[in-house]
Amino acid sequence: EVRTFEYLESIDTGRADVKTVPAYNHPSPKGLNITSTGEPLHKRGTNVGFHVTIDEVRMFWPSDSDLVDEHKSLEVDLLFAPISQLANMNRHRAVELTEILEPELVFPVHYKFDDKTPDAPPHIVADPHAFKDDIKDLSTDVQCVLI
Repeated sequence: EVRTFEYLESIDTGRADVKTVPAYNHPSPKGLNITSTGEPLHKRGTNVGFHVTIDEVRMFWPSDSDLVDEHKSLEVDLLFAPISQLANMNRHRAVELTEILEPELVFPVHYKFDDKTPDAPPHIVADPHAFKDDIKDLSTDVQCVLI
């Protein structure tokens, strides 16, 4: 079954509890993901991330989003953290989100490792190993898994 979500909607499938979470980019001057006129690439109210709970495991995928206040109060066991800054947070903001949420596991996503990686645009190059090293420096006990 294909399901279309409304903005900030929750559904319970019987097996999974799925909630949409605001996902957006900050406007200029705070925002890094802005147009040449200072407008955010993703405006508030147009994009969502997903908080999914299955068998009591709480997972969060922020989608294309900066680190925003609505993310900071989520309870998360497994975090899929975008690290490339292409329309989403960069590695440093992803580390900050990881420290705030204190998941058991974090997977860096939305990146390619180098310019030799096929089938990905060159402007999403980010170093997942540097992200993992940053995670090791946190005061929380988070395991970072590279895919």
